[in-house]
Amino acid sequence: WKFMVQLKPEEQVSRIEKVVAEQKEGLQNTKFNLMLKAHLDQLEVAVMFDYWQEAYKTMEDIHGKMVYFRVSPKIDVMLNYYQQLAQIFWVSRNWLFHAYALSK
Repeated sequence: WKFMVQLKPEEQVSRIEKVVAEQKEGLQNTKFNLMLKAHLDQLEVAVMFDYWQEAYKTMEDIHGKMVYFRVSPKIDVMLNYYQQLAQIFWVSRNWLFHAYALSK
């Protein structure tokens, strides 16, 4: 059992755990980006065809995924999100939220 002392298994285990955690985080970011792209495409089409209720539901899904994954999307993605969000609030005559979305 002397070889176990030389190998220092606790260091090996901690290295493996670190690598697994990094890979898991990378997979979560990839999964989040794919889901976000699909939802943003859905949001864009819903706004284009004036399906406002569907657009609002999609916007809620996007927000829920951003909170769940705790990932900040790229600035251009967020800009597109808030522009479409502002348009949804404008049509629904929700002026306060429209102004807030524009300020973001």
